[in-house]
Amino acid sequence: ESPALSPQRPHTTSSGGYTATTICALHPHKNGRAITDDFGAVPLPEMGPMLDILPGDAVPAIYIRDGQRHGHYFQWGLVPQWAQDPSIGKKLINARSETLTEKPSFRGAVRYRRCILPASGFYEWKGPKGSKVPHLIRRSNGKTLAMAGLYEVWERGEGYLETCTIVTCAANDEVSELHDRMPVILEGSAVEAWLDKRLTQPERLVPLLQPLRPGGLESLPFDPRGSRENKAKGTPDLDAWMDSLESEARAKKKQSAEQGSLFD
Repeated sequence: ESPALSPQRPHTTSSGGYTATTICALHPHKNGRAITDDFGAVPLPEMGPMLDILPGDAVPAIYIRDGQRHGHYFQWGLVPQWAQDPSIGKKLINARSETLTEKPSFRGAVRYRRCILPASGFYEWKGPKGSKVPHLIRRSNGKTLAMAGLYEVWERGEGYLETCTIVTCAANDEVSELHDRMPVILEGSAVEAWLDKRLTQPERLVPLLQPLRPGGLESLPFDPRGSRENKAKGTPDLDAWMDSLESEARAKKKQSAEQGSLFD
């Protein structure tokens, strides 16, 4: 069984002129094959258990290689090919969609090195200072998100780094209560276009990077403290919480199917 990835602590970094709360990807109870099967890609290799995905960690991604979709892991935090010091990646975990074609760090990648970052959801933090609580933002139907990303391969001597960043846009109505930014979430033909290496014209790519239309997301609070503390308090641990979300998603899908049959 694959790791359930959850936030453990708030983590903020200055990126692109604003301070962004870390977006944590979540893949509950999915293995590498299941993640990539959602997008018709060559499967990802398996990874060991992790509790969270933070800047500097390996992030599951889908990109085009030899004309085919492949699953891959990139280190989160883009290191441009021209960078002298790879530590610049700590500042480039997010890329603002509004300035992608202007910033030297991103303008080459947006034309030639695009990917999607599949995730069951992402987290933003809300509450008074010192007691912020993460909220899982996910599709209300439980389906996998396709977040827009960029990647780079940084080489020095015999060593290299494969890194990525998450493209962000203004928050839609559902996310704006938690944060003023959100990842660009692609749907349908926008996924195809974003991954299409034949498209290199910024004027055809930038219009894809819009806030997700309202009505498709939901926000769920979660206390991420360790299972031992949660059990002592009588609250569910992460596995139980994720199981309840999966059950809820299945119930919604069944209800939707039953309602639809009434009007066939």
